[in-house]
Amino acid sequence: MSVFCHGDKITGKLKYETTSEGKQLLCEVKDTYEEWKENTLAVVGILQKDIERKVDLLNNYKKFLNQPKFKKWAGNNSGSSYQSKLHSSVLEEFMYYLCKDIPGINNKHIHLGTTKVCTHMTFPSLNIDTLEKSSYLITNSKNIDFAIAVEVEIRSGLPGSKELPCVERIYEPLVYIECKTWIDKTMFDGINGTIEHIKRSYSNCLSLIVTEDYEIGKKFDPRYSYVDQIYLLKLDGRKSPISSEVVCDLIKDIRIHISAPLPTIEERKKKGKLI
Repeated sequence: MSVFCHGDKITGKLKYETTSEGKQLLCEVKDTYEEWKENTLAVVGILQKDIERKVDLLNNYKKFLNQPKFKKWAGNNSGSSYQSKLHSSVLEEFMYYLCKDIPGINNKHIHLGTTKVCTHMTFPSLNIDTLEKSSYLITNSKNIDFAIAVEVEIRSGLPGSKELPCVERIYEPLVYIECKTWIDKTMFDGINGTIEHIKRSYSNCLSLIVTEDYEIGKKFDPRYSYVDQIYLLKLDGRKSPISSEVVCDLIKDIRIHISAPLPTIEERKKKGKLI
């Protein structure tokens, strides 16, 4: 899958746009996107100054996208709504620009970006005859916005069987991020349910939500969920710029998680804490 998911969506919209006005607007978006992409890729590093520069470039690009002519108003079939995939995919691609420079990720077979993660797998044998002849592995996968993951190949079959083994390729996530322009309680419940399934299979997966706006009531406390952290990118409301301070915290937490050593049982026994 391409790491430039936002650019792919612009290309896809251009391909199927039928109005001349819509094509003109999307071509303008594509030109500005290419400039944003080139300038952001030129910023290499995760120092505070590097992240601040990437966030400045992101805010400028989102300010461009948020012009009224690119929004869907009543009776106007051109442009994209605030809640469209075009807008949320900006954050998904930005996660790649942030994480690609984390030390230890380069020169390794690590997947960054949108992917499918296996939530559970089953071996559905129909009866004793099929159980004796073959073993079929079925995996259930879930599309996620962004992951730092590794591809794993699983082979299943019966010893001595003449049939070729069943091969499934899945991604094992170390970090999972949902990217939203805004989030309400219904959306949160859906994400929390997905994370519950993911953590059953990948207990060490850091599961995060990155959102521009948080629209859940004060009575609900997300600490009592399966989500490890929610990062509110815009501290002063939807119309404010994305905070570089929050983004710095995000990349710091990711870096700590993926580089933290996992102590062995013997090491934990010496400290008197086993979990």
